[in-house]
This record gives sequence, C-alpha cells and structure tokens, in this order.
Amino acid sequence: MSRAPRVLYALPRLELGGSERHVIRLAAAVAAAEGEAGIVCLYQEGSLAGEARARGARVHALGLGGVADPRALPLLVAALGRFKPHVVHACLFGFDALVAWPARLLKVPLVLSTRRELATWMRPRHRLVRAAGCLAADIVVCCSEAVRSQALAEEGLDPARVLTIRNGVDLAPFREARAQRSAARGDWGFAADDLVVTTVANFDVEKGYDVWLQALPEVLKRLPRARLVWAGDGPLHGRVSSELAAAGRSARVVVSGRVDDVPRLLAASDVFVLPSLSEGLPNALLEALAAGLPSVVTRVGGVPELVTDGVHGLLVAAGDSQALAAAVVRLGQSPGLREALALAAARRAGDFDEERSTRRYLELYMSAWQRTLT
Repeated sequence: MSRAPRVLYALPRLELGGSERHVIRLAAAVAAAEGEAGIVCLYQEGSLAGEARARGARVHALGLGGVADPRALPLLVAALGRFKPHVVHACLFGFDALVAWPARLLKVPLVLSTRRELATWMRPRHRLVRAAGCLAADIVVCCSEAVRSQALAEEGLDPARVLTIRNGVDLAPFREARAQRSAARGDWGFAADDLVVTTVANFDVEKGYDVWLQALPEVLKRLPRARLVWAGDGPLHGRVSSELAAAGRSARVVVSGRVDDVPRLLAASDVFVLPSLSEGLPNALLEALAAGLPSVVTRVGGVPELVTDGVHGLLVAAGDSQALAAAVVRLGQSPGLREALALAAARRAGDFDEERSTRRYLELYMSAWQRTLT
C-alpha cells in the first residue's frame, strides 16, 4: 500500500504550456512523497510526456477524437478503475465536466476542478459545460484572487468550496542562469550595450501581440540599442513574423518560436514585457520575477497580485499601445530604475516559491487519502 495518496490528473494532452508544466510538477511532488501520480491525456500524450514519466508519473493517453467522442465515458471509467485514485484533479476548461462525473460514479474521495484563467471568452454554452463539471467537483481551486472573485460572482459557488492556491515557480534554475548572464547573452548574439527586451508568451490573441506591434515603432525609435525577443508558439506566430518582416523590423525583433531554456533567455535580458489582454496568474511573469527582471505588464487579472506598480515593475492599461511604449521606453532610458525594480522583483519571487504552492495541494490530497483510512 502506498504511503501517500494516489492522484490522477486529467487534461487534454501534455504539450508545452504553463498548466501542463504545473501538472508535471505536482505529479512529481506526489511521487516524491511516496504517493502514486498518474496523468490521463484525453487525446494524445504530447511532447512533455517523457518528462512527466521521468519525474515519476504514469502517463496514459485515451486517444479520443474530441469531447463528444462516444468512447470517452467508458474509457475514462476504465482508466479510473485501473488507477483507483484517492484524488482526481481535472485541469483546463471543459475537461473537468468530462472527468468529474465518472469520478463521482466510482466514488473517488476528492474531485478537484481548477480555474486558471478569467475566461472572458466564454459564451452561454461554455458556462453550461463549466457548471456541469462544477456540480460533480468537491473543491474549485483558483490560481489567483482575481479568478476566485470571478468564479464566485459568475458561478454562484459556495465560497467554502472555492480556494485560491497561487501558482509557484522553481527559483533555482533562474538563479543559476543569472550567474551565467554574460555567456547567455553571447549565446543569443547580444552585444554588451544592447538593451534586450523579452516577451515569453503563446502567440494567442489574449497575449496582446497586436498591441505590442502597435507600440513597436515608438520603442525602436526611442531606444536605438533595443533588441527584442518574442518567444513562444501559437496561432498568431506566422502572421506576427510576416508583419515584422514586411515592416523591415526582423533585424531588431527576433521571433524565436518555442524556447526550451527560458531561464537562460531571461538571464540574457534586461526588461520583460507581457502585454496581455487577460490573465489568471501568468507563469511567464512569475519566471521573470524569479529571473530578477524589471517588467512592463498590463493591469489585468491576477497580475497586480504579483507586481506592484513602481516597485517590482510598471503596470499599464490593457490594449493601450501608447502607454505600453512609454513604459518600455522609460525603463530602457533609466538604468537606475531598472536596477531598483530588478532587485525588488527577485525578492518578490521568493513569495511564490513553487514549494509553497505544491505543499497546499499536497495537504488537500492527503486529507482525502486519510479519510479512506478511517
């Protein structure tokens, strides 16, 4: 018998993303606590499956064709029956509804649903799916107080069932990378006097890349030594790259695609920018804090829970390209301000050490497991 709970995570697939890496970290913590961690991918395994296995998780893909696949219910019941979890932790929109009801049918002691974004895009049909999943969940875990407030206001949930557990970040890789800053800048081809302004985000509409494009001419004009890196992948990647090339800006703006060593990229950078239109609690911003980078970020969702304006970074209104450009230029022209914000950012990151977040989840899992022993 295991000495800690069996926890089964459910999500679409293990592709590169903040939620997926969060699940892998939690699964690794369960395994390290001598429990058993499983990850069921409703579609295919994804590129991070090998990493998940290496860190102690059992990974199983159902190979479904979509949420309406008629095989979904029997395959999920079979997977749950084999693993016999004490906890089912459903991640990402829609999949809690698909997984929570089979878990209820099999009397799993604890079913968690998660809220990791503000989800302003939802239409009535999406809200119905969310409500269906919530009916079968014991606890809804939100990644920020902003997300929790929205859940309470829009979903009419019992506040006792809705918890906030903020995301965390593993600080060590970022601290180690900072010690190799000169080498990291050399890897990227940056000169000593270049001002490196970096964005790490999926190329999706809600990340504000169109606003960044509008701000770009002013930034490049006012900061002649600025070099920009936009790292990530997603549906807008090709269009953004084409627009930069057409405008003749590709020499100063590198659209790198997916970056495997984010700590090293951030170590090579001077300023971090995240112009999102909506956020729950952005992992990319947590990583920038851990890297000790001053930031320019939009005042959306849980961002003000991480960054105080003028202390750890500069906050601007979402969608305001002029304000975004002005803030980036201000930091670029103020080495003293950059240094002060960088020191405060590194200290702030300590409040979001991954161990704190993980410990709170483990306490929830343990409580469910211990109920099965009485």
